[in-house]
Amino acid sequence: MILLYPLPLYSSSPLHSRSNFHSPLSNSRNIQYNDTIAFRKFLAKSVITLLKRTANFDTRLKRIEKEVSNSTRSNSIISESEDEESTLPLKDVEQLQEFETMLHDKETFKKMIERFKCCKNKKVTTVTNAVLRKLITDELAMEYSWQGRKGKKSINKLSRLSQFIKKVVRVNCASCTDSKIESAAGYWFAQAKSRIQRQKGAATPAITTGLDK
Repeated sequence: MILLYPLPLYSSSPLHSRSNFHSPLSNSRNIQYNDTIAFRKFLAKSVITLLKRTANFDTRLKRIEKEVSNSTRSNSIISESEDEESTLPLKDVEQLQEFETMLHDKETFKKMIERFKCCKNKKVTTVTNAVLRKLITDELAMEYSWQGRKGKKSINKLSRLSQFIKKVVRVNCASCTDSKIESAAGYWFAQAKSRIQRQKGAATPAITTGLDK
């Protein structure tokens, strides 16, 4: 008597066996590959984040350096307390150039405008003279004119300083126009020598003789 046994349910073909069988080595390689991809993504993301933080740090550092530089220039002209020991009025060309540089800082420009709110008046000449007396000595004014004529240096070419003078005068004299301010300032600079001579004359004592007794 011949016994018949049922055939296995799975196919014994080589193709079927390979497609359903994964060796431990193959699984290990897949895991390593996936881990490598994940690590590379993490590394790339970390590098990008670091670069952004570095860029932000550089920006903040440059801003701080600029603020420190501006503060140093400002303090060379006026003190934080704005006391009477300030170097104003300006006495020489070097101080004038430093003041021009300092005024390029917007915050310092505003602070100086506030400091020069001193002489409210409707007359452009009165206000302009008061502002310039507080800003520049007569000895320094002799080296300048508004337009730089007669071989003198030009105040008008110092763009920030000339803008500052006109702004201060307008703050103290609402009706003053730029053309009137420039005219008044030009006359003030032209009269610097005469003012010095008058001051010297007033300071010189009268010479007396025996006949005066």
